[in-house]
Amino acid sequence: MAIETDPSFARNHYFKAMILHAFGDTRAAIAELNNYFAHPNCNKDDTEAYYKRAYYKYETKDLTGALADIERAMAKDTSPDPSAHLLRGDIYAAQGKREQAKADYKIVLENTFSDDPRTRVFALANLGEKEQAMKILTDRVNYYKGYDDLDDSNFYLLLRTLIKYGKVELARYFRWISTEWGYPYPCIGENIRVVKNNPKYKELQKRGVNIL
Repeated sequence: MAIETDPSFARNHYFKAMILHAFGDTRAAIAELNNYFAHPNCNKDDTEAYYKRAYYKYETKDLTGALADIERAMAKDTSPDPSAHLLRGDIYAAQGKREQAKADYKIVLENTFSDDPRTRVFALANLGEKEQAMKILTDRVNYYKGYDDLDDSNFYLLLRTLIKYGKVELARYFRWISTEWGYPYPCIGENIRVVKNNPKYKELQKRGVNIL
C-alpha cells in the first residue's frame, strides 16, 4: 500500500524486501532489492542495502553475486563492521578460498570483544575453535542468569544468528545450556514463527536436522 501510495519513495522497496525475507522468501526479497536499486530515487551509496542483498544472495548460493555486493558495500563503507568481514569470510569459504576466508575471520576476532556472542562465535567456529565458541555461549547464558535478564530478545537474537549461520552443533549446545538452568528457549510466539520461516532453518529441517 505504501509503494502504491507514494511510488516516488524508493526506500519502501527495501522495507518490503525485509518483510519478504522474514517470511522466508529470499528470492523475492532479492528481486525487491533489485527494484530498490533500479528506482530513480534510490541512494546508490546505500551500504546497508548492498549488505542485505549480499547475504540474501549468499543464502541462495549465488556466491559470485554475493561477493560482488559485499565488495561493493565494503568499498563504500568507511569502517566495515565485523559482521561484514564475517559474511565475506563465509562467501570465500563457500568458494573454497580458505586463506581469504581465514583472513576475514581473523579481522573479526581482532575487532570484537572476547565475550561477543554473535560475530565472534562464528569466526571462532569457522577457524576450528569450537570450544572457545561454546565457552562464549555458556558465559552469555550465565550472564543473563546472573542479572536475571530474561528478555526474550536476548535469546531470540542469538538463536536466530546460530540458525542463520547453520551452526547446528552450537545451536543444540545453546539449547542444552539454556535448559540446564530452567529457562530454555524463551523466544516464544512470533519469535519462533520467524525462526521457523528462516530459509536456513527450513533447509536444515529438510535434511532432518531438528533444533527447536
